[in-house]
Amino acid sequence: MTVPRVRIAFLGDVSLNDEYRDLVRARSDLFSDVRPVLDSHDLVVGNLEAVCEGDDGELWTKKPRLRTDPTTLGALQNLRLGLVTLAHNHIYDHLGSGFRVTTSTLDRLGIAHLGAGGTEEEARTPFVWTGAGRSVAFLNYVTPDTNPKLPPDADVKLNYLEIDRAVQEIAKARGDADHVVVILHWGGASEEADYPHPSQVEIARQLVAAGAELVVGHHPHTLQPDERVGNGWVFYSLGNFCFADVVCDGKVWEIDRTRNARSIILSATFSEDGVSVESIPIRNVDHRIVLDDSFWGDIERSRKWFFLFRRPIFFRLHSIRVRYLDRVRFYFWGNDRTFWKQVRRLDFGKVLRFLKNA
Repeated sequence: MTVPRVRIAFLGDVSLNDEYRDLVRARSDLFSDVRPVLDSHDLVVGNLEAVCEGDDGELWTKKPRLRTDPTTLGALQNLRLGLVTLAHNHIYDHLGSGFRVTTSTLDRLGIAHLGAGGTEEEARTPFVWTGAGRSVAFLNYVTPDTNPKLPPDADVKLNYLEIDRAVQEIAKARGDADHVVVILHWGGASEEADYPHPSQVEIARQLVAAGAELVVGHHPHTLQPDERVGNGWVFYSLGNFCFADVVCDGKVWEIDRTRNARSIILSATFSEDGVSVESIPIRNVDHRIVLDDSFWGDIERSRKWFFLFRRPIFFRLHSIRVRYLDRVRFYFWGNDRTFWKQVRRLDFGKVLRFLKNA
């Protein structure tokens, strides 16, 4: 007798912003390398980071702001996405009208969504997917430290992570489905870091103890370690699946094409025996997503060293390196730039102000 099982693929941050808009209109084939992998799964899930522009303007207090449009979102069908999460810090970049254009486009494309809505009840409603004899409940939360900047009177509501409520909702979901997956937009303190903040480790353990078999994280834009916790798995950050340099208010926020371009497709198989996982390394090469296991050794080293960076003092030292030393390295040497050209562009007044306020 065949044991019923389903395979679900999870993607990192999906942001069809800026250059992706031009590439989609030019009908560039950006995802053909990974399409066979995605086709082998029953469901594909991703975090939709960039929302559509609307008619009511932008959230000017938010920088940078991501933007896309309905035509570009049509490329999501090339990824076979069946579900996207919306509980993230860019959901209100284009106010309520941008949110509504985004969700109506997703509805037209036949892509389910969760984590945000016009009411708190809608934002908190789980999504239950059923296929091949198994049912999987998805819950999606965002933490305030990712800086969503939603005003109190916003006409869009986010599902913020409140541990006690999340524990109750996970327990309820276990009664409604065979499996529970929690997808988190979290880690404001670990943004751009190679490891999660120690507080995230404790939160993940509480969620698994409540009944989540799989916890999947987004937001840091870097690939962070995964670990087995009891009967569940925790992937702290999948990094970016597809992301372009962000153009906002005349300024360009560059993506580090070394650190921010590496990710994985998380392949999870659910059965009566629980969940098993496989990491499939991928890389963004000039906006094309390709299979690339050349950094598999880096993934293994990161897992081995993870025990050290769970300690606050070592994470703090790592954070200092990421926030200061790595930013200096990227400014002068990142993305194949010329060192002396960057020196000539340097705003020394800004540097002095930074040092004075540090």
